[in-house]
Amino acid sequence: FKNRALLNHVFVKGLLMAKLYLSKKMMGHSDIIITSLKKELLNSFVDFRKKSKIENDWMRKVTKEDAEKFLLESDDKKVFVALRDNSIVGQLFTLEIEKSSLLTIRLISVLKSENGRTTAKQLLEFAEKIAIDNKYKTIDLYVDKMNARAISFYTKHGYQKNKSRYIKAFRYIKTL
Repeated sequence: FKNRALLNHVFVKGLLMAKLYLSKKMMGHSDIIITSLKKELLNSFVDFRKKSKIENDWMRKVTKEDAEKFLLESDDKKVFVALRDNSIVGQLFTLEIEKSSLLTIRLISVLKSENGRTTAKQLLEFAEKIAIDNKYKTIDLYVDKMNARAISFYTKHGYQKNKSRYIKAFRYIKTL
């Protein structure tokens, strides 16, 4: 009788966990894979850039050769992509300055279809993990003053507006 009760408990708990997983997946909280940009992902990256509506024309017109030269041949720039179902749905550019206590997030962007999902949050948390693992004390980034959605996003995640030398952007920082 005890074993049957235990089995029943484990079975019910397993069903509840499966239901939670499925509900999270349906709500857009399924896991993504974040990886550094590799040569085998360049075609997918170029396709992602063409779909992205938030960047300037040059960035949308980037070719595979441009991406390879500009993104893969740089020592200080790091480019990471978020993959969902083997397609790039987000990107993260960081800038690491040698002998500095500062990690700069140059860009986080996701496809419009990813809005409301946790993709941008996961990319931000990934950048923060890089900073912590490399003993950076601060992360900074610039946000266009007109981008209320991004301002809200970074504020929600603990970034504070700082004085900016740029007229069109706010500087946000987070001390780790």
